[in-house]
Amino acid sequence: MKQLKIEYCTLTMADKSYRIEDLYGEDFYSYQDSMVGEYDTHNIYSNELFIYFFQDYIALKRFIQTEAIDTIVIGKAADKKLLAYIIDIAKELDISISRNYWLYSSSVLLDYCKYISSCLYIACYQISIPQTRNIQAYKEKYAIIRTKAAERISKVYRDVEILQEKKESDCCFWKCFSKHKRVLWSLKQLLNCRELDDIYKSVIKVAGKRTAQYCRSFYSIRVAQTRVYSKMLKEIAKHNHEVQFITSNNLDRFALCEEAIIHSVGGTIICVPHGLEYGFRVPHCFIGDVFFTTSRQSEKVLNRLYKTNKFIFDDDVCKRMFGVHVDNYSAQRTVFFTEPDELSTNYQIIESYLNSDTVNSEQLYLKLHPMDKKEHYSLYSGKIKFIDSFPDAICGNICVSRKSTALLEALYNFSIPIAIIICAKDKSVFNTFASLNDKAIRQFYSCEDAWKKVEKIRNGEQ
Repeated sequence: MKQLKIEYCTLTMADKSYRIEDLYGEDFYSYQDSMVGEYDTHNIYSNELFIYFFQDYIALKRFIQTEAIDTIVIGKAADKKLLAYIIDIAKELDISISRNYWLYSSSVLLDYCKYISSCLYIACYQISIPQTRNIQAYKEKYAIIRTKAAERISKVYRDVEILQEKKESDCCFWKCFSKHKRVLWSLKQLLNCRELDDIYKSVIKVAGKRTAQYCRSFYSIRVAQTRVYSKMLKEIAKHNHEVQFITSNNLDRFALCEEAIIHSVGGTIICVPHGLEYGFRVPHCFIGDVFFTTSRQSEKVLNRLYKTNKFIFDDDVCKRMFGVHVDNYSAQRTVFFTEPDELSTNYQIIESYLNSDTVNSEQLYLKLHPMDKKEHYSLYSGKIKFIDSFPDAICGNICVSRKSTALLEALYNFSIPIAIIICAKDKSVFNTFASLNDKAIRQFYSCEDAWKKVEKIRNGEQ
């Protein structure tokens, strides 16, 4: 009898522990590429559902099948998402669950209450934004910037008309419309709650009831936000027929909204990605009539993968996209660029540095991912230092990361990139980013080997 035990986010089998990210073996992405054509590509959530939920579900199901698990024991405080996957997989594969358990199951009523609350919140938020401008008809091109990373659009296209989401900005796109119109858009979404049912139906085709419930709950506070954004973009696009639209959204729900709306008015889309491009297939191809890749290798891989020629590498675009300016370079430092997922791997890297004799107690600096928080690292208070400025962190330093865009950006900013790849998912995902397979990015599969290289660099060896 093979038994699998679930506690918190951990899977334990025969005294060996795993997390879901450890189940992404080297052949996982070729396996999932063979299946991706089966998934729905007609709703705007298809890529997000696939990346955030279906991949984990597929990896876990495959692991359970391969290991011939016949009993599952659910321990205390098991992660809700992991439990949802486990229950659906156990039912599908007819595997017994050895004990009674209680699993929080999001009810339809609660999800709709959350949906209604999100509509009302958005309406209140829109009341706080005054109208200070009108919609314009742009001559050649315009761009919408929703995230900090997307601001590199203005570095690539210096003459582009830019609209931003931040309400503090004079170019905030919400300010092009009256409060009355924006509030009305928000309240009308109260009638659009059936979209939660569509998400539920999409998920249940792939996974099962519990996973579908979890996804419906996840999107209950996100659907209205997406649809109000779509309303805004439709109004702007109506005034800009056959004009180039530049975006950094590339495969999420906002990107798929943009693609449908801009193409409906005869416009073309240029995508300047805000991060690395996945080298595995997703249900709906990256958007854009032209998509600038971050490396020559990415151009080749993506054009082959999606049977197109829209992916283009332009070295000048990359230099403008990734290059940053600092007035004075400080002495070379070792900077670890964190990632917001699998925090335990971040901790493992930090602790190995702090406990290593190789690096001679040289200070370790952290540059947090925008989605990461300083409180996640309170355990290391007094042992590490944070760098808040991205230009200061990326220029002229030894830049250490797992699978971040920072590794590529380091090459364009006189820094030395070091990749530490120690968890199974990082190993698998790293190889899907063609841009990271540049010979100038040193790859290490143990922390101590990486720190030995860091010490050699500090001593003048390259």
